[in-house]
Amino acid sequence: MTPCPITVLAVGGTSESFRGDTRTAVQGMLSAVTRRLSSRFESRWVGYPSDYGPASRLDGGSFAGVSVPEGRDNLAAAIAATDGPVVLVGYSQGCCVVRELFDVGDASILSRIAASGFLADPLMPKGAAYAKPTLAGWGVAGVGHEIPVPAWWIAGDRDPITNASPDSLLRDVADLTEFMSFTDVLTWGSKVLERLAANNWQNAWGADDPDNPFDVLDAKRRVDTAISEALAYLPRLPIVNEAGGQHTSYDSAAYLPGWPTGCELLARLIEAGV
Repeated sequence: MTPCPITVLAVGGTSESFRGDTRTAVQGMLSAVTRRLSSRFESRWVGYPSDYGPASRLDGGSFAGVSVPEGRDNLAAAIAATDGPVVLVGYSQGCCVVRELFDVGDASILSRIAASGFLADPLMPKGAAYAKPTLAGWGVAGVGHEIPVPAWWIAGDRDPITNASPDSLLRDVADLTEFMSFTDVLTWGSKVLERLAANNWQNAWGADDPDNPFDVLDAKRRVDTAISEALAYLPRLPIVNEAGGQHTSYDSAAYLPGWPTGCELLARLIEAGV
């Protein structure tokens, strides 16, 4: 009897999918991973309303309140509809969807997962990037929970989504916009107030060994770093922003000098590790 292929379920990043997305062919950045896998693997797209904050459509909802939970449920349903082992791969916001499934998914579903790949994970732990253990930063949204299966993280040195500096001001943006919604401003506001009241944000002054708010030189350093990180995230534009596009170059830029791209590297890791 021919064994079942290993199913790779791909969850894309912000704006790569939408509510009601029933496409099965892998889209966007992750297609540069899955198209390099051998016939041992069968890859499928998992759609969800991949909105975030200002990028959200007016009929959408917040990242944490709607997009990620719906993505999690769609991913669980996709696993239930397959036979044999499953590999999960996520890009950017899609990594948060995969993580959400690991955090709250049913045991019968989780037992089917053989491995997971994270491309530009906003919750990447410090030191987790493949072959880059000395990267100083970690995910802009903080450090996510441990992943209970073999996992690989692909991170760009200058991509602030997955490698934000330790005290990056972009962390404040991530903390205060996770529930941002044009259609439910009340919930967004209450979540922000809850976080502030609990001092539960990454750059909170109440943290142990806080920075001195009156240290002008340090404040300037943080602002300069935030500008640099923002420019690295924004699209690359000749002359205007040569350093841009760091979050969207995993399918085109060498992961390390002389290495394949980040997407090709992730495909090789999946091929060898499953």
